[in-house]
Amino acid sequence: MLPELNMAAAVISSSEGSSVIAQMLANELLLSALQGKNVIQELKQDKSYGIPVKADMPQELSLYTGIYSGSIVLKVDMSTAGELSVFTIAAPNSPAQKYTYTADGSFVNEEGTEKIKFVVEKNGRTYLWSRSYISVPRLGQTAISEYSAERLETNELSKEVMVFSANRGQRKANDS
Repeated sequence: MLPELNMAAAVISSSEGSSVIAQMLANELLLSALQGKNVIQELKQDKSYGIPVKADMPQELSLYTGIYSGSIVLKVDMSTAGELSVFTIAAPNSPAQKYTYTADGSFVNEEGTEKIKFVVEKNGRTYLWSRSYISVPRLGQTAISEYSAERLETNELSKEVMVFSANRGQRKANDS
């Protein structure tokens, strides 16, 4: 919406796709109209974080490995060489997303389009903070910054529950 120019664009979609695509389409409609009215001469180039330059990773960052949950459940692993791997647990055959530790304390993917960092909030919980640039051909680019997942703590079963579960299994076997 550009009230000072009396312009607005809205995109309504009935698909189950991302609302980000609808937002990008609306932005592209406005930008095209602005170019048509000679309000802007050219569009800016797509942004990125650049190709990651590897830096020495502090060993304490390896404490952030584990299972994280957001819209999907992720397994986060780190090598001592500063390589971060993110696996989607529900898709075990999918390749891991790979990131390199950089001097600013974040991990950047090979394409330079996503930067992630571990954040411990006041509530003591650890989050995976993702900042990314998403480009769609002929629709431009958008930036997203979000906590994409929260670290899940190990949920150890008490000895009583383990004994009960084992006994229950034995009872079912005897009932067969």
